[in-house]
Amino acid sequence: MTDCFCNVMPYTSYSEKLPGPGCRILFRTLVLTFCLCLLSGFEVRAQSAQRKFVVRGHVTDQTGAPLVGVTVVEHGTSNGVATLSGGEFSISVAPGAVLDVSCVGYVPRSVPTENRTGLDITLEEDVKVIADVIVTALGLERNYADLTYSADKIKGTQLTNVKSSNMILSLAGKSAGVQVNESSSGAGASSKISIRGVRSVASDNQPLYVVDGMPILNSSPEQVYTAIGGVADAGNRDGGDGISNLNAEDIESVSILKGAPAAALYGSQAANGVILITIKKGSAEKRQPVTFTSNLTFQSPFRLPDFQNRYGVSGVVESWGTRAVMKAYDNAGDFFRTGALRR
Repeated sequence: MTDCFCNVMPYTSYSEKLPGPGCRILFRTLVLTFCLCLLSGFEVRAQSAQRKFVVRGHVTDQTGAPLVGVTVVEHGTSNGVATLSGGEFSISVAPGAVLDVSCVGYVPRSVPTENRTGLDITLEEDVKVIADVIVTALGLERNYADLTYSADKIKGTQLTNVKSSNMILSLAGKSAGVQVNESSSGAGASSKISIRGVRSVASDNQPLYVVDGMPILNSSPEQVYTAIGGVADAGNRDGGDGISNLNAEDIESVSILKGAPAAALYGSQAANGVILITIKKGSAEKRQPVTFTSNLTFQSPFRLPDFQNRYGVSGVVESWGTRAVMKAYDNAGDFFRTGALRR
């Protein structure tokens, strides 16, 4: 009998290379856990998609007019839409969501949906935004954006930040194209304003002043001829103007209308522009604080005039004569004294 030799591996050698029962159980557990996580994620997303609902609504102003371009955003997210031409919108939100509604010129609102599918939202005008108006001709208030001509508005607080001898001088540097010149006649003298340069060489270049809707004649009359002792004494003396006597503390605002279109309603007197002055008024709803300010100005001549008193006859403009024997009395120092102005 012949012996046969076969290369047969025993079964026990394969079982030694395979993982043990504990490793197989751990592997199966990990695979099962991973599958459960995937299924739960799909389920949560499916449930969230099913819970969202569509909200439709209209956005109007206080008069009921539809607002176009209003932004409607779900609070805390980037999910948002804009209203159409009729003020309507449609947005898909989660249950209990809050809608943030905002528009330029209106007060923003946060509106809770409360699982409602229809909303009617009304926005109020933002008073702080639309209150920037200017007083135009005949006392009409208009928005700056509606004006087709140049006009500036100066608040009363801007006139009192730096104290000046009169209200007109306080307008210096407050508006483009407005030139303010102070007279050299001393304290209490008139002040001149020219808007957009000098228009006429011989005529008056002063603008028209309107105080609370009333035109004011702001002329600079000379003093009475016989005030100091004769016709010749009244030559070119400045008696002051009326508008400079206004107290800057009593002014609420000043509107400067430039050009012919701005002042067309006031006629030919407003050819050089119009300065509208609004005076402060009392209010029953708001208490006005009581303030006290005082301004004292002193002015003295820098140089006195020199007179020729050696030749000529006193009281005559053109004369010939011998040299004067007596010394002439020089009253220039007594006449040009230090001027005081208190406001």
